[in-house]
Amino acid sequence: MLCVVSVTVSVAQMTAGTASALPAGFVDVPVATIPSPTAVEALPGRRVVVLEQDSGRVRLIDSTTGALSPTAALQLAVCGGGERGLLGFTHDPDFATSGRVYVFYTRPSPGAPGGCVNRVSAFVMSGSTIDPASEQVLLDNISSVNGNHNAGDLDVGADGFLYVSTGDAGRDPRGDSGSGGNNDAAQDLSLLNGKILRIDRFTGAPAPGNPLAGGVTCATRGNTPSTPTTTCREIFSWGLRNPFRFAFDPNSTSTRFFVNDVGQSAREEVNEGQLGADYGWNSREGQCPRGQNPPCAGPPPGVTDPITDYGRAQGTFITAGAFVPRGAWPPAFEGGYLFADGGSGRIWLRSRDGSVDWANPILTGAFGITDMAFVDDGAGAALHYTLNGSSQVRKLVAPRTTQVPAGSITRISGDPNGLAVLSVGITNTTAGGFVQVLDCRATPGGFSTLNASGPGQTLANLAVVQFDADGSACIYNESATDIFVDLQGYLAPNAFSARTVRLLDTRQPGPGRPPVPADGRVRFSGEPNGLAVVSIVATESRAPGYLQALPCAAAPGAYSNVNVDRAGQTIANLAIVQLDAQGESCVYTNAGAHVIVDLQGYLAPSSFTPVTQRLRDTRQPAPQPPLPADGRTTVTGRANGLAVVSLVVTETRSGGYVQALSCGEREGAFSNLNADSAGQTRANLAIVPLDGAGSTCLYTQASAHLLADLQGYLDPAVFTPANRRLLDTRQR
Repeated sequence: MLCVVSVTVSVAQMTAGTASALPAGFVDVPVATIPSPTAVEALPGRRVVVLEQDSGRVRLIDSTTGALSPTAALQLAVCGGGERGLLGFTHDPDFATSGRVYVFYTRPSPGAPGGCVNRVSAFVMSGSTIDPASEQVLLDNISSVNGNHNAGDLDVGADGFLYVSTGDAGRDPRGDSGSGGNNDAAQDLSLLNGKILRIDRFTGAPAPGNPLAGGVTCATRGNTPSTPTTTCREIFSWGLRNPFRFAFDPNSTSTRFFVNDVGQSAREEVNEGQLGADYGWNSREGQCPRGQNPPCAGPPPGVTDPITDYGRAQGTFITAGAFVPRGAWPPAFEGGYLFADGGSGRIWLRSRDGSVDWANPILTGAFGITDMAFVDDGAGAALHYTLNGSSQVRKLVAPRTTQVPAGSITRISGDPNGLAVLSVGITNTTAGGFVQVLDCRATPGGFSTLNASGPGQTLANLAVVQFDADGSACIYNESATDIFVDLQGYLAPNAFSARTVRLLDTRQPGPGRPPVPADGRVRFSGEPNGLAVVSIVATESRAPGYLQALPCAAAPGAYSNVNVDRAGQTIANLAIVQLDAQGESCVYTNAGAHVIVDLQGYLAPSSFTPVTQRLRDTRQPAPQPPLPADGRTTVTGRANGLAVVSLVVTETRSGGYVQALSCGEREGAFSNLNADSAGQTRANLAIVPLDGAGSTCLYTQASAHLLADLQGYLDPAVFTPANRRLLDTRQR
């Protein structure tokens, strides 16, 4: 059992979280039983890694089902007992391609003081197995002379370097100062103990820019009485007693992290990770001199105080921490940091403004908590946590409401580093506003993916979205709405260059600019000869009509990119537009409207062949009745082609959806196009695989006419179809 300090906790206390302490709508549920669990880590592919402290086994859990793999992914020979063992784990940002993972563990070393030392190694993981023969030792022989204060966390920062937390070993490894509060190892810059270390994750070499540039490499030289007194270049910051857990902010584009350092007899602390910082141990504890409580003297020059600390009334040993991922939990948690105390079993929220409501922790009863991590469980991000003493893995699930509040960020998950083609939809809108798919660390604004002009609408638009290394992206909604996201497939990385920028807005510089007149056109510019993927928006429309992207010298053709069914409407659709040698193209409006063009990026020229042609119009030859509800029609193009088609539903008899699918397939749980009432015209781009006869089918849930306007063909080698629903806030 991991005991960060000496406390008495009964077996009866080592139980589940107390439901009465939970915020409204939250639930705390068991996930798995694992002996003496320490670290918990999200792994791409909706998996959870949990470490067994004393057995040295790395366990895997399916986060969607909670199923625990019966076979360990890896088993290492560890020194167990006390605070030693298998302590820390993280994966590489390029895990999807490299399979590289990092492990912090205490290993036997009979010749070392205390008989055990701490090591950090990289391994290669394939499928559900970590190859023990792939071990690459990065740091080794870090003292564990007293068995406690090993620390044991590690993570990769936004700067690409590996960060490692180490404890002061409980007794001075050099043997010249003593143990407990007399141990000055955290201040000894020739020892790796009591520090945050920063190294090259591929070689273990000290990271460039570390503060002790005049020192030497200490990665494996050992921390003993005979260790040379030359300073260690691996050190990033120092003055820490036992920083058992730290957490990196996934919402930040820079390397931002907080360090939870266990106190001795008076105070526990949360520190902000800073280059070259001295956090004061062994002379300071929390915001006070060691052993004291406020009011007390401030820090001496050169010492950095914690950003949050607390005394024994709240807890006895701080452990786990996690930043709340953007869009993962309700708005009150946005920008917040969660931290836990293993002695009192409480988890608190440190809000964006730095305040902590000590009287109202978000969870109580989590005695022996050792780690926490947000994990995608298939329905959203749940906080998984480990209880070392009671051998439990549990998760805290936030309420998943149907209506996403105005100004919210909602997280979606897909393949790590995947370049996804998504149909992003909104329904039950409460007001006009825009929706934007963006990197979870980015600030909303500057472009839109989808636009609503009023309440009660159902709309969708296609978007090309780059998922991050953890398989995440975010959706911002300006006004309250429900959101649904349907995956169409993945583009090859070399097929598309992402670039989000507004190319045109005829309302600017406003206000008061007139819209583009009926039968008018407007020019926009991008890269010369670029194959631009753009969202074209009609807003403040003057009458029903359509927009069409076309070469500036061309006459309007028999197809459309955006369709408007009434005056005053705002509506968008994606288009692939070939820019000319000057980087220009035009948008034509037959009825008059303001026009917005938002670039999403550029397709590689070899990946797409432009062909503009109307493939299907169920209104022709006129007059024709609309397709019946649950009806189908066939679309024909190039045999085995991967067609990029603007699908249009018009003259709807009621609300409903349209789906492109193979003609022998049953309609499924996704949509390409949506209408919310009778008499509407809606359009959305789709990537549609055609069969050997060049055919596919369009299904309409509600009676309506359907049109299919071809924009061109993708090279099949650059696109992998994968139709499935990633998000539906109505089902949460």
